[in-house]
Amino acid sequence: MNSSKHYAILAMCIFPLALEAQVQHALDFDGIDDQVIVANGSGLIAGSNQVSLTCWVYPTNPAPAFPDFDGFAGFRNNTDADFYILHFTTNSVEARFRNSTGTDFNIISQGLQLNTWQHYALTYDGSMLRLYHNGQPADSVSASGSIATSSESFYIGNLLFSGTDFLLTGKMDEVSLWTQTLTADEVSCIYASAVDTAATGLAIYYRFNQGVAGANNAGITLLEDATGNLDGSLLNFALNGPSSNWITGVSNFTEDSVVLCPGDSLFYHGQVFTQPGNYTVYQAASPVCDSVFELSLQVVDTGVTINGLQLLANQPGAAYQWIRCDSGFAAIPGAVNQGYTPLSGGSYAVVIMLGGCTDTSNCHSYSPVGIGAWPRVQFTLLPDPAGDAYIVTAPGNYNWVLTVSDVSGRLLLRRQLFSPSTRIDAAAWDPGTYLVGMEAGRQRLVRKVIR
Repeated sequence: MNSSKHYAILAMCIFPLALEAQVQHALDFDGIDDQVIVANGSGLIAGSNQVSLTCWVYPTNPAPAFPDFDGFAGFRNNTDADFYILHFTTNSVEARFRNSTGTDFNIISQGLQLNTWQHYALTYDGSMLRLYHNGQPADSVSASGSIATSSESFYIGNLLFSGTDFLLTGKMDEVSLWTQTLTADEVSCIYASAVDTAATGLAIYYRFNQGVAGANNAGITLLEDATGNLDGSLLNFALNGPSSNWITGVSNFTEDSVVLCPGDSLFYHGQVFTQPGNYTVYQAASPVCDSVFELSLQVVDTGVTINGLQLLANQPGAAYQWIRCDSGFAAIPGAVNQGYTPLSGGSYAVVIMLGGCTDTSNCHSYSPVGIGAWPRVQFTLLPDPAGDAYIVTAPGNYNWVLTVSDVSGRLLLRRQLFSPSTRIDAAAWDPGTYLVGMEAGRQRLVRKVIR
């Protein structure tokens, strides 16, 4: 598009905001009969002298006691295959490992809090049984042996004792079982982020990110295992309403809301996004855990709808300024609403300002007998598959100047372009946010790169 016909500002900005994650769910257990059973789950850890169990739990039973203890997760046959965590008293848990010879090793640990999300991890390395609470060591005892049976069920929200169900009143999320002894650093990393589904020794991992929180989820009968090994069976859940159903889960993730100008690309923690939506991005933080980022991406709609003789910007909820393209792109005084009816024939556009993105619609040729539009410029910035670099492509009929700066405004690069495509070497860039700009005449186009 010729700059004498169309004024355009293309920009993209990112703002960290508090928003509800769209896919971070959990299960609410009613304490009556709700439970998840993974048949023959012990076969995944049978014979191993390295076992770990992690979970997020939101306990609500103010006074657990026999026969109303609350099982969080694990195995328990009370004979030769115990590895579990249980709500024992108001502010304590019981963690137990019982080996194939029937010898049991027990931890009673204080510090549990009611009515709040908290993280537990139980690990065994062949000689020590260790319990962690919210990423920190809580208690430990000497232990030995292994579990030999492969036919015991793995329970979530229940544990059995001599025919008595210890059913959970509360919520569960992010349950994992390992044939590996998680280290203190690894437990801390999982507590701060999430389990890496590709981690060595991960036997099963339930993210609980199914259904719609509080809605009718009657068609969901299985709890999906992210490793693909063993799905769990949901038993007795109402699966409709605010309890005994999928609910909003624990949120210990980084949440970002991004407004993107049309035609722009967002480079977000190693991935490229161009389409609006809600995304979960996992980035390796250690061999066993991933940093998790929740991205809500909105793309500004710069379209204009013709409504009789009125021009109407498609994007709601923004700030607007209508301009005359054929009068030096001058702002029209008072024309700051979503809709505008021109007083005379000419060429008109609207500048749309939303969430840090300022962009301009096509210019529309207006007359009593018709309205038309001129095309707009595109500018692309994509990763170079051949190395740690980016490829910038812009229309070749402009004298473009390329700039790169950090968010503090420090200029890192300024280069005159003599071809429509150029390569930017980014190998020396530290992790952070960078602004890649293109300038030609009245046009200023900007992309924001997050590394």
